[in-house]
Amino acid sequence: MVVTKESRRAIVAVLVGFVVLGVIYSVVTPVFEAPDEPWHYAYALHLADGGGLPVQSLEHDQPWRQEGSQPPLYYALGALLLRPLNTGWDEPFAVYNPHVQLGEPSARANINMVVHGEGERWPYRGHSLGVHVLRLFSVLLSAGTVWATYRIAQEVFPGKRWVALGAAVINAFTPQFLFVGSSVNNDNAVTLFASLSVLLLVRLAKGDRRAPTLVCLGGVLGLAALSKLSGLGLWGLTVGVFLWLGWKERSIVKIARQGAIVFGVALGLSGWWYVRNWMLYGDPTGLNVMLQIVGRRPYVPGLAELLSEAHGLAVSYWAIFGWFNVLADQWVYCVLYGLLLAASLGWLAGLARFAVDRKPVAVAGPLVLVVWSAIVIVSLGRWTRLTPATQGRLLFPAIAAISSLAAWGITRCVPSRLRGAQVGLVAIVLLTMAAVLPFQVIGPAYAGPRLLELGEIPSSAQGIMAEYGESIRLVACELGRDAVRTDEIVRITLYWEALERMEEQYSAFIHLVGPEGQVLGQVDSYPGGGQYPTRQWHVGDIIEDIYWVSIGSAVEAPILAEVEVGLYVLSEYRNLPITDAMGRPIGRVVAGKMKIAPPVLPSYNIPNAVHHNLGGEIALKGYQIADSCVEPGEEIGLDLYWRSLSPARADYTVFVHLLDQDGRTWSQSDKLPQKGYSTLYWDVGETVLDHCVVPIPLDTPHGEYSLSIGLYRPDTMQRLQVISQGQSERADHIVLEERVRVVK
Repeated sequence: MVVTKESRRAIVAVLVGFVVLGVIYSVVTPVFEAPDEPWHYAYALHLADGGGLPVQSLEHDQPWRQEGSQPPLYYALGALLLRPLNTGWDEPFAVYNPHVQLGEPSARANINMVVHGEGERWPYRGHSLGVHVLRLFSVLLSAGTVWATYRIAQEVFPGKRWVALGAAVINAFTPQFLFVGSSVNNDNAVTLFASLSVLLLVRLAKGDRRAPTLVCLGGVLGLAALSKLSGLGLWGLTVGVFLWLGWKERSIVKIARQGAIVFGVALGLSGWWYVRNWMLYGDPTGLNVMLQIVGRRPYVPGLAELLSEAHGLAVSYWAIFGWFNVLADQWVYCVLYGLLLAASLGWLAGLARFAVDRKPVAVAGPLVLVVWSAIVIVSLGRWTRLTPATQGRLLFPAIAAISSLAAWGITRCVPSRLRGAQVGLVAIVLLTMAAVLPFQVIGPAYAGPRLLELGEIPSSAQGIMAEYGESIRLVACELGRDAVRTDEIVRITLYWEALERMEEQYSAFIHLVGPEGQVLGQVDSYPGGGQYPTRQWHVGDIIEDIYWVSIGSAVEAPILAEVEVGLYVLSEYRNLPITDAMGRPIGRVVAGKMKIAPPVLPSYNIPNAVHHNLGGEIALKGYQIADSCVEPGEEIGLDLYWRSLSPARADYTVFVHLLDQDGRTWSQSDKLPQKGYSTLYWDVGETVLDHCVVPIPLDTPHGEYSLSIGLYRPDTMQRLQVISQGQSERADHIVLEERVRVVK
């Protein structure tokens, strides 16, 4: 195979670009903010500290968690790199965020798995240094995968240099591969050795069965099996290739001898690990213990449910960062889905042409790629049925095969003379996309809150000045809106001031509390969306702390909620005591009120339709008495239908009086409308159904009674006047036409 100078320069440029971007991703992504990274690091650290191979225990929490069941090669190599470093072996390497929202792509806060501090900044030291050294090691392993992808495409599609370069480009600049490839993760080792195994298997299938090839194949198979259990799938692929060769050449003895060399080397390298697992756990893979630690699915999903997770699998193969809770912009997925569509169309066109031409083609190489991709996909499906693991990175052992097949399909979409320009365009688009994401998506996702001066707090914020435990003052609160609908998210901004240095990590809460004390929406977090916990505050800091509170769809709306703000110690579930600006203890801080409305304002078939205009602000449009015949000691149920005519000037109280024929009041009910739904928050034109209850005293004489209705200001006791045809009736109440009868 002739490799031109231009091809060498091109692949070198791709590799350099990958390494540069890999370093950028490793620096921009905060420590331990890649999936399972703290546990992978703990495994390597344990080996570096001379602790030997982990033995999994179900009785004790172990810092490596389920990763202690993984084969040890990646961690052993990482331990060699950690040994010379002063990482501070005995220091805790991670403080976990108890409010983290794992696997929530819609999360706007608490995406950080761990609490970050100034020790993670350059120059790196301690465990931060150790993590970045292992991340650089992962980048180099992943660069090897990119090179292997290029060589695989050259072997499978000889003479098609643009396919080989396109495969390397697709592999190198897939954002998720860059993200995982620059993190501490044993996926990077098994992906490299799987790619090298596929390269050697393609050569084997094409007829290269020299002793060095067989020994090298056995070696990389053994290394793959020592890197991750998914590497064992390559052994099945290897058996398949040898069976195909035996059938093709009718030489079973010779093929068996060659297979014995390959598997003898592989077993010699990795067999001891699986024997150890059998002796420790009664299972050569150790999966029985791993599943007990990581947790099984509560039930086994069917094929339809697994297929429903295909979009999430595709997204996590291409670009989802953090702990599966930081999405890229939508245009990124449009571009990547476009490439997938182009590759699929190219393959269909290519297969159609082969069917028409009926020309003999070399199928061994493409068949190896297709079968290996299928093995990895089926294995992932099986694993996902056991535990929730629909993660695209678990397909990366086949990324070299997938990228090579995709590149061939994409280049089939244009004439041969345009393929160089096409691959160049794909490279520019993917490179630009991959280069932008760390700065546009990953970095901003972990940015801390703004620190302000007192004068920078916006005038629209409501002053609070409440002190929590003599350490923190809530200076002000700003509601994003004074009205929100169910199933929506509202932004609430708190402005804290640090009064002293703190050793405790306090958690903040915001509760939207209904008139009966029910919690209608809430969020709990370390301040700064989890990015600026209180132990890091400096005296005098003013922190702009943004919270996003979700309103549930089951909330009975419309309703008025109070915004309650507090601080507490999570480990003790103890709220901090609160004092007001005068130093007097107060039970709770209500930072404001908010209307929660239904998605669509309700419409009613109003019974006993009337129109009584009260002060030009509110009208009584109808009513219904539940039972017009009652006994003493019972209650009268009354529904009132109010309609807002103009913005209310006050928070009015509804009164209902039970009057006898002489106008004497025997009972009354005074309350805010509809469970505290303040008239100040009514929308013009909105109809409010108000449920009232009037008790009947035991000494109430029998006879007919009327109900007197009205509204008044509780601060002045002034009632709204009833207006008829633009003129005041000089009445401050409405007497319903329907009477109530009290019987003995």
